Amino acid sequence: MNKIEERGAQYLSNMCKLQNLQKFKLRSNNIGPKGAMLISTTYGTRNLSVLNLSQNAIGDDGVKHIVSAPYMSNLRKLELNNNELTAASA
Repeated sequence: MNKIEERGAQYLSNMCKLQNLQKFKLRSNNIGPKGAMLISTTYGTRNLSVLNLSQNAIGDDGVKHIVSAPYMSNLRKLELNNNELTAASA
């Protein structure tokens, strides 16, 4: 639980070395919906098969970014526990 917040998510999204990453666990870092968008739209995350964004207050908007992201086609497991989600995210 590092609490990297949105700014940290932005920094991570700019890292080229993410391209080989298959599992990304960012639980309890308060990245919010914008952080979810930054992470999910990063070309370097195209090989992710597991993404844990539990307890990050991403809300419905963050989920929308993830499911419509162009580089999330290899994602097989998405963990979103305790993210203030409503039925709109289902």
